[in-house]
Amino acid sequence: MLSAEIRHNWAHATFGHAELGNRKRTRRLVAMAAHLAGTPAGTVTGTFVESAAREGAFRWLASGEVKSDAVVDALGRSAFASAKGRVYCAIDGSSLRLTDRALSREIGHNGAWRFGARGLQAMTSVLMDEAGTPLGVPGVRYWARTERSRRYKGRPRQTVKTEMSHGVSLLRDVEARRAEHAPDVRVHYVLDRGFDAWTIFREARDLGVDMTVRSRGDRGVVRFAGEKRRVLRPTVERASVLGHSFLDVPARAGREARVACLEVRAVRVSMELSLSRRVREPMAITALLAREVGRCGEKLDWLLLTTEHVHSLDDAHRVLDGYAMRWRIEELHRTWKSGWCNVEKTQLRGREALCKWATLHLAVAARAIHLSRRARAEPNVPASEEFSRDEIDVTLLYQRKLTTLKPGDTPSLENIVTLVAFLGGYTGTKSSGGPPGPTVIGRGLQRLAILAEGYALAKK
Repeated sequence: MLSAEIRHNWAHATFGHAELGNRKRTRRLVAMAAHLAGTPAGTVTGTFVESAAREGAFRWLASGEVKSDAVVDALGRSAFASAKGRVYCAIDGSSLRLTDRALSREIGHNGAWRFGARGLQAMTSVLMDEAGTPLGVPGVRYWARTERSRRYKGRPRQTVKTEMSHGVSLLRDVEARRAEHAPDVRVHYVLDRGFDAWTIFREARDLGVDMTVRSRGDRGVVRFAGEKRRVLRPTVERASVLGHSFLDVPARAGREARVACLEVRAVRVSMELSLSRRVREPMAITALLAREVGRCGEKLDWLLLTTEHVHSLDDAHRVLDGYAMRWRIEELHRTWKSGWCNVEKTQLRGREALCKWATLHLAVAARAIHLSRRARAEPNVPASEEFSRDEIDVTLLYQRKLTTLKPGDTPSLENIVTLVAFLGGYTGTKSSGGPPGPTVIGRGLQRLAILAEGYALAKK
């Protein structure tokens, strides 16, 4: 990722306090994370070239004394180390698609059962400051789909453990770590429409946390004024317009980047939590409708359910900006699985080994996204806060056709990250449709590590 010293410092800050029952195991974990940050190849043999390091990594991953939960706990604890004030946490599910033609790996089904794809399921999270810069991964849970749910009239009736239950468990894990390691920090959770269910809202109420969930459909609500049962969306549509909000929509396949103009409405309602066919509980919630105007074709249409009180347009901006940060977890999944880290290439067979190896890659992916986002949120900070002197000098020397700076100068973080991204295949803002992402930055950092090592040897 960066110089050997910076990589080791990052790895020690992230995993140095892991409780693995033996200091040697913790030192091995830190060494593996530091090495992986420089060459995340997805496979153990592709990451560790030296035979001693490769053998040590295999032994550590296969050890039954090293629990994946302890590694996840260390990663989650480090995420709150730099958190201050109000932060956001996005939670979402993903899956690791792993090749298993011989059915010999300790994994389960992935996707539709009739297709027979294999892999692991993961419920992940990412912690962000108010500017949207990722601070780390506060928690992750792995499981395998080994049993098919019973179906009733074409719908799942009962499962051994559903994705929603893993999301609720992860929410509890993150809140427990926050209460232990950062009690003064207030976390606002943002979730997509897959978590629009009474279980997640009841958990938010019981834990006393702030939450914003995108609604996936209409439901019956009770307005506080007349206590008359109404349907949610028409109720919000009849509310007065608070104003208009502007949101940067990133580019994706078949869609260019744009600035969306959103018409914002909000109303406070009492939502009914259906605990069973006859038992219902009321919960006060704010329904916020943000609908894009002035555009033909595909439009943004968000119906958000939030525990926040929305009395003004500024309150609505805070809720909308917080929900927009949910896209960071999509970047994390892409970088983790098929981008720079390529964790799905792993050939490990044991469940525990896979979880430990995937968690290390998840930490590296979060670090890459942190660097790319910090360069946008704090473009003028000195590059020396993230890069060593040799890395800055060799980048300026190698990319001398793209900059007027010379070795010895200290450029801004945005400047040096852009130059490093060009090393990784970045083609510029006009061609790529935006600033460099974590994948091209990661590739550039890999090449930069080799250049910096040669530059340091040449100076000696």
